[in-house]
Amino acid sequence: MTSETEQQAQLFVNRNAEILEMIATGQSASSIYDAIALMYEARHPGLRCSLLELKGNLLMHGGAPSLPKEYCDAVNGLKNGPNVGSCGTSTYTGKTVLVEDIATDPKWADIKHVALPHGMRSCWSQPIKSSNGKVLGALGMYYNHPALPNNGELADLTSAARLAGIVMERDQREIELRQSDQRFRSLFDKSPDPAWIIDEHHFVECNAAAVVILGYDSKDDLLNTDPLNISPTHQPDGELSCHKAKDMMNAAMEKGLHRFEWLHLRKDGSVFFAEVTLSPILLQQRPVMYCTWRDITARKTTEENNARLQTELQQSQKMDSLGQFSGGIAHDFNNLLNVIIGYTDLALKNRITQNESKLIGYLSKVNSAAERAANLVSQLLLFSRMDQVKPVPMKLAPKLNEDLAMLRATLPSTIKIDIEAEENLPAVMLDPTQLQQLVMNLCINARDAMDGQGEISIRLAWAKDLDIKSAVTHKPIKGDWIELAVNDTGSGIAPEIVKDIFTPFFTTKEVGKGTGMGLAVVFGIMEKNSGHVLVEAGACGGTTIRLLFAPVTEVPLQEEIVNSQTAVLPDGQGENILVVDDEKSIASLLCELLVDYGYQPTVAFDGAEALALFQENPDKFRMLITDQTMPKITGTQLITQLREIQRGLPVILCTGFSDKINEEEAKRENIKFFNKPVDYDELIQATALMLNPG
Repeated sequence: MTSETEQQAQLFVNRNAEILEMIATGQSASSIYDAIALMYEARHPGLRCSLLELKGNLLMHGGAPSLPKEYCDAVNGLKNGPNVGSCGTSTYTGKTVLVEDIATDPKWADIKHVALPHGMRSCWSQPIKSSNGKVLGALGMYYNHPALPNNGELADLTSAARLAGIVMERDQREIELRQSDQRFRSLFDKSPDPAWIIDEHHFVECNAAAVVILGYDSKDDLLNTDPLNISPTHQPDGELSCHKAKDMMNAAMEKGLHRFEWLHLRKDGSVFFAEVTLSPILLQQRPVMYCTWRDITARKTTEENNARLQTELQQSQKMDSLGQFSGGIAHDFNNLLNVIIGYTDLALKNRITQNESKLIGYLSKVNSAAERAANLVSQLLLFSRMDQVKPVPMKLAPKLNEDLAMLRATLPSTIKIDIEAEENLPAVMLDPTQLQQLVMNLCINARDAMDGQGEISIRLAWAKDLDIKSAVTHKPIKGDWIELAVNDTGSGIAPEIVKDIFTPFFTTKEVGKGTGMGLAVVFGIMEKNSGHVLVEAGACGGTTIRLLFAPVTEVPLQEEIVNSQTAVLPDGQGENILVVDDEKSIASLLCELLVDYGYQPTVAFDGAEALALFQENPDKFRMLITDQTMPKITGTQLITQLREIQRGLPVILCTGFSDKINEEEAKRENIKFFNKPVDYDELIQATALMLNPG
């Protein structure tokens, strides 16, 4: 059978669990204080407990279910001090106070007359403290006879005070929060400046001034709208408002307060400038952003300039969208390509034996396909004006025939493709990746115009003695040109929209059937290469788009390119190289490559980690190979800090996309610059040369 002691212990455990549940469910502090007192009184027969809260400098009744009301009323509101009974002294000193006999102890001299008539002779008190050590109140244990606590009673005195402290701290925090919320609400609602509370996705609250200046019908009307609706799509600098808003919020989180100018959008579509202040706050224990602003339109612009600003914003939204899109995807896409090309390259050079020639053939195709994908990214960056093309003298016919296989695979078999090229045409200046993009975009546009069935004719020939004016740019076109013409048997183009077909995102296709970017890309490439685009179209059917290239006489450089796979690459001598890239797969690839060529790489996955490694042992590293776009510290920032420690440190910077540095700027800083995906033969050559320049 279970002993009486075991039953009492189990009863204590059950009551303790009930109290914890009361705390978790948010029951009132006074009811929990009473439950704590009764639990310990049941554990020690004859014991009576009292819990007092310290409010300012006064001791206030918290809970004492077994003490007389007259006594509780008498001590409620006593001033805290060094000789105010056991509890008052413990809250004043922050220490345990054990009084064996109330009748004779000097700490009770002034108030023993209220205790002795109720049979209280001994009182032990423990200060109740918060989690950070602040005294919140006191717990007292009384007996009707003089006594000092035994070990069990002393332990329970401490545990009871600790349990009461959880409740008392929660209760005081809730009171402080309510008071703070009330003060904030009053200031928020009465503020003459517009203000709102916003999280990442929606409005949480706003004041009346915000409703008025933004032109909404009511507070609910504004709160139910998407926060993006109060900003135009783009800010005046061309950056997307949604992206820039995240940057501003991040800045506010880092600094605690961030002030900036912002272009806002009223409900009626009109715009105005505001000076915005963002502050991160906690609202009901949830992190949100508190935003206030003032209309500064009068300071920024006149009424006439406002109209011009609206027009410029619309144009900025139309022309810069592709740049935002391409810049956003290029970094991650290039990282993937970097791994594909690099590991394939390693396998082709060093990991496959001759009796596995079939596998080598497969890997060669993978390598070729990855390089083509890399070229597509280069083209995307080209049009977004975030990368520089490298035009070289090249003959169009050989490259056109080379791209024919991919073209046929892209277009449906119901479309017939016919290519005709004159012999012995001179070269033109063009980046080798761009011809494929030009032809592919024109043919895809033709495919859509023919609804997937018809004939596309591609003709490459001289166009001599021209003396015309472009209907698109109105520029004069004179002399001899190399013409690449793409003709389709589709529905044609209405004359009134010919002038619009090269505008980004202009399309006559149904939603989801096209982006309106293909011809805009074609026009952008030709403009960058000083060429021209002509359109011959009829509303009844058939369209021919003619691309005109200026002829050059130099020998095409691509015929003289050395096969890099046959080049002999130098081995290292065990030099230690710090490799930094936040994409772990790329960092691992670079390390394997360097080990393969006799170097000892040390890897870091962000700039901060790399800086710490370098500071710990700066003499260890002979060279740095780093990515540019990384969290915490960018590549260029890392280079600056490391060169302050080791002047003249050799550096290779690799980037898939960056608007902070280009090849020319890197060269001025004595940095070897590589665009991703990296040519690893060139990287090894550069590494050897920089480590051993003699």
